[in-house]
Amino acid sequence: MKALIPGLILVGLLVLLAVSPLLPPGLPSIADAPIHLFRTMEMVSAWADGVYYPRWAPNLAFGYGYPIFNFAPPLPYFIAGAFHVLGFSLETSIKLLAVLCMAIYGFGMYLFVRNVLGERGALLAAAAYLYTPFRFREVLLYGGNYPQILAIGLFPWVLWAFERIMTDGRSRYIVAGAVCYGALILSHNFHAFIFTPLLLLYIASETLFEKNRGSSRPDSSQPGFGDPGKTGDSLALPAGASAATPSEQGSGPRRLSPNEGSKARSLKGLWRPVTALALGLVLTAFFWAPALYDLQYTFAQEDYYLTRSDFRLRLISLRDLLDVPIALDGRADNPYVPFSLGIVIVVLAVLGVVYLLIVSLCLVLSTSHCAGREGLWREVRHLSFFLVMLFGASIMMLRPAAFLWETLPLLAYAEFPWRLMGIANLAAAFLAGGSIRLWEWGAELWGGRSRLADLALAASILGLILGVAVYFYPTKPFQRWGTPTLSDYIGYEVNTQNLGTTGLAEYLPKWAKEIPTSSPLVNPLREGEAIEKLDRLALSSGVQATALGRSSVEDRYQFSSEDNFRARFLTFYFPGWRAFLDGKPVPIRVTSPRGLMAVDVPAGDHELLLRFGETPFRLVADVISVLGLVAIAGWLASRLFRRPVQGEETEMDEPGVDGGPMGLTWGQAWPLGVLIAVLFFGKVGFIDPHTTWFRRESPPDRVVDAEHPMYVSMDDNVLFLGYDLVGNEVMRSGELLHVRLYWQATGPLSGNYISFIHLDAPPENTTFATADNYQPGDPQAQIDMPSTQWQSELYVRDEHRLELPNEMPPIAYALRAGLYDRETGRRLSILPRQGESQGEDTIFLQQVHVLPAQAPFRSKTQSGQSYFLGEGIELVGHTIETASAAGGRIQPGQTITVTLHWQALEPVAGDYTVFVQLLDEAGQVRGQHDSPPVNGRYPTSKWLPGRIVLDQTVLMLAPNLPPGGYRIAVGMYELDTGRRLEVKGKNGDVPDDAILLEPILQVAR
Repeated sequence: MKALIPGLILVGLLVLLAVSPLLPPGLPSIADAPIHLFRTMEMVSAWADGVYYPRWAPNLAFGYGYPIFNFAPPLPYFIAGAFHVLGFSLETSIKLLAVLCMAIYGFGMYLFVRNVLGERGALLAAAAYLYTPFRFREVLLYGGNYPQILAIGLFPWVLWAFERIMTDGRSRYIVAGAVCYGALILSHNFHAFIFTPLLLLYIASETLFEKNRGSSRPDSSQPGFGDPGKTGDSLALPAGASAATPSEQGSGPRRLSPNEGSKARSLKGLWRPVTALALGLVLTAFFWAPALYDLQYTFAQEDYYLTRSDFRLRLISLRDLLDVPIALDGRADNPYVPFSLGIVIVVLAVLGVVYLLIVSLCLVLSTSHCAGREGLWREVRHLSFFLVMLFGASIMMLRPAAFLWETLPLLAYAEFPWRLMGIANLAAAFLAGGSIRLWEWGAELWGGRSRLADLALAASILGLILGVAVYFYPTKPFQRWGTPTLSDYIGYEVNTQNLGTTGLAEYLPKWAKEIPTSSPLVNPLREGEAIEKLDRLALSSGVQATALGRSSVEDRYQFSSEDNFRARFLTFYFPGWRAFLDGKPVPIRVTSPRGLMAVDVPAGDHELLLRFGETPFRLVADVISVLGLVAIAGWLASRLFRRPVQGEETEMDEPGVDGGPMGLTWGQAWPLGVLIAVLFFGKVGFIDPHTTWFRRESPPDRVVDAEHPMYVSMDDNVLFLGYDLVGNEVMRSGELLHVRLYWQATGPLSGNYISFIHLDAPPENTTFATADNYQPGDPQAQIDMPSTQWQSELYVRDEHRLELPNEMPPIAYALRAGLYDRETGRRLSILPRQGESQGEDTIFLQQVHVLPAQAPFRSKTQSGQSYFLGEGIELVGHTIETASAAGGRIQPGQTITVTLHWQALEPVAGDYTVFVQLLDEAGQVRGQHDSPPVNGRYPTSKWLPGRIVLDQTVLMLAPNLPPGGYRIAVGMYELDTGRRLEVKGKNGDVPDDAILLEPILQVAR
């Protein structure tokens, strides 16, 4: 255990620095923080009523009640609630939950990686897992999904426990694995769902690829990474090798022998990890079994998620994944924070892959540096596993993976593919930890100079911290909550319309046919008055009702009436509610369309009890979990009260001794500790008072980041400050057009506006594609910025991602933007400048050229030559399609489709009209069609040099057209003057500047 102390202290310092941004009073102003604050408040309220595992939250959903705790994993709220019971305010309790999550990240990653890559690799991996852009984005800037944060922090703990199960095999690790896996299940639904198959793959890879190599921790007689037999330096043995002598091994905690280690990893040894998994499922059956079963009674179905929260909007680009953090703009209401892995982590992960390739090659070639090094095979397995994990998680977050999210079951429930960032962070951090092995290898080869590895470790950790330092300082001040009340909650719910603390109202009981936006209980809750669920307004005049008592799970009333009547209650029905009249069960009626409960009461004096309890299915699940707890309690009792056998383990310890390969000496640890401490005190004492050092500040009425700054005044106090076209102005159909708009309010706005972008085609500005944001903001990250909440001193970033339809004509489109009223559909008008006429209602941004999904086939003209028109236009090919009769002849009255393949050799200055003529054998015009290219939608002045323009014309043959041979003649002319563009072919000038196309068309009688 002593070998762990220096590393644990260093990890503690890293955690302390990581949580230092949370020191100011209040909670970060992030979207989900109030949600989990109010859920904790509701759970603590249930505890006060003696309900220690509530499934029903009686005050949520405008007071109608909501089954949130039947579906939301309870562990985060138990933790935060426990802090509150200890005397902290709810605000502080939530903050302590966030601090605990950060500690879980660091220490869990350190313990797991230490068993594989050694002390330095573990410290670097812990730092890489703590200091990711996604972590600070979630904790400080935008997220606030504390259950998600906790679940991602538990990933390495689960891996640590199962790694110990497979390499050590002692029963305490089976219990640890069950507890860690169970904690993950009780933290976040999606992350438990997505991590379980990865855990199974990890178990399989460690079991199947061991190849009977014996213990993964060879004894000290094995040669070092450098010179054989070198044992004097702490780097002399491989990471994971035991430095203990045989006598020390005999006197300390028992380790598996090589044969036992091989057996533990054989297929027979699978019972240990399988037992841990099964026990984890048993312990948590009280939650996950009812949650899955009861989904049928809610709106939470796959099609509902696809309709209300389409995951396709949340797929990210490779550019996002590799983006570099930039300082936040203090004048942005929602500054841009990409879903990035972090550039420093990516570089370190690449170095880890380099180490993997080098070691793999050495092992395959059996070089002297790797001979007899069983621990290296273990490193290779782990590094390879996490490389595949990083690649897979990254691919699944990108837009090309949309078909996988559509195909694989249950994935649509995730809503946010970028949630896989937690998996990617875990894998990248492990690979980053592997990078330090390159420096350790170099140190060994250069005579065991460990200082080189220590310097590399310090530099890497410093780079990781500085790489996310711009995210230490949110632009919005922390929000003070203290211990909120029901009045605070109902105000939040009314303002945000997050029913029952869920954005989609997905757990609304299915008997409710409409999502409520208010209730009769709202005003009493706002005023802090005691509420009752009986709808007294629905009672007959002769009914007397007296409330006898109310708690979070029951309502009790005394009724007196001379007639039969129906008592209605302002509570949603959900399985588990039961009614008892004078102690006897009676049926509950469910009213339509609101899905509220009602009970028929006969005449006379009666006592009615409404109580929410366990259904038979939930009760069975509860019993299963209790049996699991009894099994663990029995195991603990057996360990506590039985006498230890001589030579048996008597202490909790990890492999390694002070100064050994797994340990870091105090002399090696203190310089790094001093560095982290200096960073902490420098940040808190010197930098924090000057947070603007890590921010930028746009000047008033301008955005420093805007690629295309503009200043457009619109009615109702709106300014348009510019836009970014994220990508190229030339795109193919099927691709994603990403446009970032910048809005600013100059005063209070009168309504909530929907923002839009359009792609309009000339000449009538026909809209071919549009993307509307129901709430301006960032749909990918679900950052909504309702216009009624815009602050006049701040600008709003408004992200639009538009998938270009495949059927769009390949032409140049006008990209336009604007705002329209959500209720009336009226667009905001552009205010005319002095001397201008009345403004328009859309803002022209620029031209966007759309190309076909695939480059068009470059056909040649029938003669095999190209024709040149004017100075910069070329006819490179054509096709003629006819409905030919037998013998290749065409009937009068049929149509001929002519497709011309134009190409601009250089920018075209003017706009020209294309003529397509049908000529008889005498050269007389028998049919003609004149139009600007692509029926007027693609003027020649908009053509891109080098791009093929497909210009299709349909000619209708006259019904009385004489039989004979006909030719198609094409060319261009100026509309104003009628002058044709000069045409040249390979033989010089073309007569009449009209190109005669092949073949000759034969018209039948």
